[in-house]
Amino acid sequence: MWAAAIALLMVSQWPTFSFKGIRVPQKYVIPLLAAVGLLAAMLVSTPWLTLALIGVAYLASLPFSLRQYRRLRREAERLHEAAHPDAETAAETETETEAADRRPAD
Repeated sequence: MWAAAIALLMVSQWPTFSFKGIRVPQKYVIPLLAAVGLLAAMLVSTPWLTLALIGVAYLASLPFSLRQYRRLRREAERLHEAAHPDAETAAETETETEAADRRPAD
C-alpha cells in the first residue's frame, strides 16, 4: 500500500523538486559524494529502512515544493503582467484580427 501511494504521487501532477538545474559548489562536492556513498551502503545493508526513510523524506518535501511552485507561478504572472500591461486588450485585438482574416474576400 505504501509503495503504491508513493508511486502514484511520483507520477501525479503534483509539483515536486527536480534538482535538474542544481550546481554543486566545489566545496560541497566531496561531502555530497560521501553522502551518496553512505546512501548506497545503507541501501545494501538495510534496504527497507533506507527506502522507508527516502519515502518519508519525499513526502515531507511535498508541502515545500507546492509552496515554492505557487510562489514561482505568482512571480511569473507578476513579471508577465509588468512586461505586457495591455495583454487583455492585445488578446481582444488579436481575436478581432483573426476573425477579419477568416472573412471571405469580396
